[in-house]
Amino acid sequence: MKIKIKELRTVCFGLVASLGYGQQVIDNVGIGLGGPNYGARIDVSSLKGWNGGWSRGFQIGENSDPNNLNLIMFGGKGTTSINGAPTLDYGFIGKDWNKAYMTFLPNGNVGVGTVSPITKLDVYGDISLNLHGASPIFRAAFQSPNAGAIDFGDGSGWKFYIRRRNDNMKLVTFLDNGNVGVGTDNPSEKMEVNGGYIRITNSGKEGPALSLYNPEKTEAGAVWRMYNMTGPYGNSLQFWNYPNNFSNSNQRLVLHDNGDMNVNGNVTLSKNLYASDLVSGGTNSWIFHTPDDGRNTLHIAPNSENNWKWDKGMVIKADGNVGVGITTPLGKLHVGDNTNAGVVLNNRISSVISQIPAQLSWAESGALGQAGDLIISPRTDISASVKFYTNDGKTISERFRISGLGNAALQGKLEAKEIKVTTTPTADFVFADDYNLPKLEEVEKHVKEKRHLPEIASAKEMEKEGVNVGAFQIKLLQKIEELTLYVIQQKKQLEIQNKRIEELEKKNRK
Repeated sequence: MKIKIKELRTVCFGLVASLGYGQQVIDNVGIGLGGPNYGARIDVSSLKGWNGGWSRGFQIGENSDPNNLNLIMFGGKGTTSINGAPTLDYGFIGKDWNKAYMTFLPNGNVGVGTVSPITKLDVYGDISLNLHGASPIFRAAFQSPNAGAIDFGDGSGWKFYIRRRNDNMKLVTFLDNGNVGVGTDNPSEKMEVNGGYIRITNSGKEGPALSLYNPEKTEAGAVWRMYNMTGPYGNSLQFWNYPNNFSNSNQRLVLHDNGDMNVNGNVTLSKNLYASDLVSGGTNSWIFHTPDDGRNTLHIAPNSENNWKWDKGMVIKADGNVGVGITTPLGKLHVGDNTNAGVVLNNRISSVISQIPAQLSWAESGALGQAGDLIISPRTDISASVKFYTNDGKTISERFRISGLGNAALQGKLEAKEIKVTTTPTADFVFADDYNLPKLEEVEKHVKEKRHLPEIASAKEMEKEGVNVGAFQIKLLQKIEELTLYVIQQKKQLEIQNKRIEELEKKNRK
């Protein structure tokens, strides 16, 4: 017996109602069949279809407007099997195929909100899960035990895990406080990575960057970025900061690939700074050291084989004294000790104040190159002389020179409390018995003709050639000794004359 679709709805309703209210249960039920052998079977080959391409099929719905009702339908979508019956491969739950809530395709794909699902379960729209029970957990896992799984909840609170199925190791963890962990299931920060590396890739010239943003800051450093740069920026790791609106940028720190470093700003150190010689394996190095002894002292010293040589370096004390080769400087600059002292200067800069190749200068005016400077320049010529210059603000003038032979030249006047000449002989030869004392008549004649004493340079010669102080002093002493001899001779002559006068006076009295 065949039943129309209207009658099928009535039979199904009656069957459900009978089962629901405890009526007698029929073992075998057949619709469209002469006698079903078992269960409930429906032969849909002669059922009247709905509309459109669904001319054959199996539909369950309400008896109302056929164009606006909710139903469940399975049918061949216009196709039949070899024996003429619908294939039942297509199905949907909804008002129509184009208004379906859920769609079933022949390939096994199921769509919710879509009639063309491309996966086994394709949902077009949001999914909301309401889990109830003492340990609410929702899990989604791949079939292979070596694949991964996703857990929503752990039975005690809101947590989200991405884990391996074979050992349940949690690869990524999201906690209810917003913390995210990679390699750890209990992250203590917003992002915590345990083990391995974090890799950021960008093939541009600026390279990959890590950005740190503080919206509370209003100055230039509201945003800091760390770049791994190349190309025109150089192969380096660079730190830049920006204002909130990125209107400008400031390069702050550059760490070059070769180990060099550039800092655009001041550097403050609270501990020691070491500079090692990597070529020698780090055994030779320099240390910039502030000892924890309350002395506020900065040491710059060499280290060889972990043996610090403090007395070979430099020290800067809290009072401003600087020691080179000595750890206890006695002045603002103390170079060396009793066994190792000396200063070597080498300046080859060609400038207004550096016209002398090597120099040591004092700026009395407070600014080198202005009036009042004193410049000492050692070894500036082939004679290895030392020269002293003065600077009047316009020109640098040589004032005093000491040659490599020990000779000295002064360009100006000399005032001294005492000058001692030790290497020049005296004029004692005047008192020798064989000394030929010039006659006064000869001296008188020379003076009248030359206008200066014999053996004494004239004024013009002294102005032109200068005066050898040592030799001049000997000549003056020679003339004094000659004058002494003249006085002695005159004394003797006076004594002879006085004796004759006395004898004449005696004769006259008689």
